[in-house]
Amino acid sequence: MPDLPQAEEPIILEINETYERCRKVSFEALRLAIKCGELLNEAKEKVPHGDWLNWVETNLTVGHRQAQKLMRVAANRDKILADANSPTYLTIEGALKLLKKKTSISADEKAAIHFTQAALSRDIAAINTNSLVLRLDQALTEICNLDKSAREICSHIPDRSVRAELLTKTERAGAYLDDGQTSLAA
Repeated sequence: MPDLPQAEEPIILEINETYERCRKVSFEALRLAIKCGELLNEAKEKVPHGDWLNWVETNLTVGHRQAQKLMRVAANRDKILADANSPTYLTIEGALKLLKKKTSISADEKAAIHFTQAALSRDIAAINTNSLVLRLDQALTEICNLDKSAREICSHIPDRSVRAELLTKTERAGAYLDDGQTSLAA
């Protein structure tokens, strides 16, 4: 087995120094991308609605798609810097992937959402059922009141045969409710 380089050898020192410089440059690039995105977001607020793409193409060296990416990175700056294991490893594309990754829903989150939706559906069904029961109760109360009114009116009719006929119809209406019939016809 050949002798491996030791920590004090020049090649190892050069590898470590170069890597550290690379990390610093990567972080600086991301910081500059965020700054550029912030400036783009500020500029967009000043450009009239509908003129943004034309303004970008006319005035900037960056294309509109890259401008959108930079603006998104800037808008999510805190999240990118907080969620990254080490922001020094991030590029613009890495930051965008991090944002995309964070918007996906885990299996546990999906299960919680499904459970919540099912519970809400049951609650809504119960509310609808309670509402229907309340409306039915109100309708039955109204029918009872109408029945009382009909009997009261019938008691003031002097003609016994007319009064008897109306009372019979009133009784059939009550039977209609009890039997679930669809017609009051005899």
